[in-house]
Amino acid sequence: MTQDFGDFANIDAEEMLKRAKQHAAKAAELQNKLSDVVGRAESPDGHVKVTYTSAGGIADLEINPRAMRMPSADLADTIKNVIQDAAKDLQTNVRAVMAEIYQGQPDSPVEMMQNPAKMTARIEEVRDLLDSALGDASLHLEKLRRRIQP
Repeated sequence: MTQDFGDFANIDAEEMLKRAKQHAAKAAELQNKLSDVVGRAESPDGHVKVTYTSAGGIADLEINPRAMRMPSADLADTIKNVIQDAAKDLQTNVRAVMAEIYQGQPDSPVEMMQNPAKMTARIEEVRDLLDSALGDASLHLEKLRRRIQP
C-alpha cells in the first residue's frame, strides 16, 4: 500500500502537526512580546527625543524648548534623523526578541532573514516536497478512479 502513495506515504503527520503547533506557539509568544517592544533615540544635544513602536510609529516626540532656537530646516532634519534612529532601534530590539524566542530552532525566522540563500533553498525544498506529494496523490486518485469505473 505504501508504494501506491509514493513519497506522500512517508510523511509523518503527527510530526508535522507537532511542528505546526510549536510554530504557532512561538508566533503567539512573539506577537505578545513584540507589543511591548519600542525603539528610542535622541538628538546628540538631547533636545529631541522619539519613542517609536511597530504598531503606531511615533508614540512619543519630545522637543525641548531650546530646540526652537534652531533654524526650522535644521530642526526638521534633526527630527527626521531622530525618528529614523528610533525606527532602527526598534528593528534592533525586534530582532533581539526574535532571536531570544527562536534561539536554537531550526529554520528560525531570524536566521532566514539573515541568510536569504538558505531561505530560498528551504522554500524550494518545501515546494519540491509539496509538488512530489501532490503528484503522488494525483496519481493515486487516478488509480482509484480507474478501479472504480467499470
